[in-house]
Amino acid sequence: MLKVQRRHRPPCKKYQWDQGCTRCTCRIVIRGTLSGKHISLSTARYLQPKQGRDFEAARELALLWQRSGKPVRQEAYAPIPDAAASPETAPSP
Repeated sequence: MLKVQRRHRPPCKKYQWDQGCTRCTCRIVIRGTLSGKHISLSTARYLQPKQGRDFEAARELALLWQRSGKPVRQEAYAPIPDAAASPETAPSP
């Protein structure tokens, strides 16, 4: 089971590992057991920079990890383009 927790550091005055704090902008870490291994990984490495300290995005990432059984980035599970769209009809870059 994975937990989403904030890793508080000075100047923040909260307890170091706080699960319920959602107001401050301290880093978020996903900790727990995944596929029989203990992990403690920062969400900043797996989410886009704007979402790295977003608590809800971190929770979604933890759920994705539990479903896949390993730490993955969200882009790895992005929707696959429609197979009906042929290269001729796709806009050119």
